[in-house]
Amino acid sequence: MKRTITIDGKEITFVANAKTPLFYKQWTGEDLLTVMPKVQNDPSATLDVFSKLAYVMARQADPEVGELDEWLDQFGIFSLYNALPQLTDMWGVENKTTVAPKKKAGRRKGS
Repeated sequence: MKRTITIDGKEITFVANAKTPLFYKQWTGEDLLTVMPKVQNDPSATLDVFSKLAYVMARQADPEVGELDEWLDQFGIFSLYNALPQLTDMWGVENKTTVAPKKKAGRRKGS
């Protein structure tokens, strides 16, 4: 999924796809699928994790965005935070399954 969002008057394009967790680990040194549950249990981690996720998604769209600190420096304190609902929507939409389960959980073949 690709989306352009205006943040502090700048048009920033973001991409979310199957490579996002791989790039997140490569570019931040953290496993996205491990840190996401921490966000639910520790609200103080939210801004950190989603700022990094936004960076990874922006870098996927434009490899020339620079390093994380440089990229974050172009935004005001809460500017990126205001864009997070749109980014989490992209992430959520990207991670929804489109395959229906083949059989109900708990049922055994031949039961």
